[in-house]
Amino acid sequence: MSPPGRPKGEYRSAKHEGSPVSPPGRPKGEYRSAQHEGSPVSPPGRPKGEYRSAQHEGSPVNAVDQSMAAAPSPPLLQVGNLTKHYPMRGGVFGRTRGSVHAVDDVSFAIAEGETLGLVGESGCGKSTIGRSVLRLVEPTAGTIEWRGQRIDELQGRAMRPYRRELQAVFQDPYASLNPRMRAADIVAEPIRNFEDVSASEIHDRVVSLFAKVGLRPDQMPRYPYEFSGGQRQRLGIARALAPRPKLIDALPAPLDGAGRRL
Repeated sequence: MSPPGRPKGEYRSAKHEGSPVSPPGRPKGEYRSAQHEGSPVSPPGRPKGEYRSAQHEGSPVNAVDQSMAAAPSPPLLQVGNLTKHYPMRGGVFGRTRGSVHAVDDVSFAIAEGETLGLVGESGCGKSTIGRSVLRLVEPTAGTIEWRGQRIDELQGRAMRPYRRELQAVFQDPYASLNPRMRAADIVAEPIRNFEDVSASEIHDRVVSLFAKVGLRPDQMPRYPYEFSGGQRQRLGIARALAPRPKLIDALPAPLDGAGRRL
């Protein structure tokens, strides 16, 4: 029961005796216990909902995350409705009698860091797609974009800046290597074509590329016919890596065990 002399409702049991109670003179709801004394409270005059604690003071309120609001960057390579037909000619005057539909309406996109594999039976157009992307053959229709810039309409010197960023490992390693050039010169040729660097730096990069593809420095003076089929393919991979491209188009190519591990 409430002890005599204490107004009704103010009785507190012994276990709560000494616990903080609302002191007289402080409006209801404004009491803060000792553990929270000194903690920030909404200062007078600031509208409701605008209070920010000291650790967030100065931080933007309701700010939009700029990284989320930024527009996504275009893919590295984007191919749209690519088509390639080869004309069939015959007769005395070489008239066109028909066409071979090597590629019909192919579309895909590759972002930076991605790998795309084209799977199909022999003769389905995989190599033709790769050659069209590299502009080694002219597509019949469709668009090819590199970092948002159309390259399917570029000719001659206008295409040269993109050659460095687009490299290929060809299907037949022996046919794609100059038989009169030594292995070191084959790998160094793209560096000489696209960069203005010293002979010593070129040599160091060639040595590094040989090691990267599993070839020895003592093999650098050799000619392509002195390598095995798998080694020639690795030589082609080293040549493709030499100008530091952004994308390598590996046309359906046979690889030995060491080549598959690269």
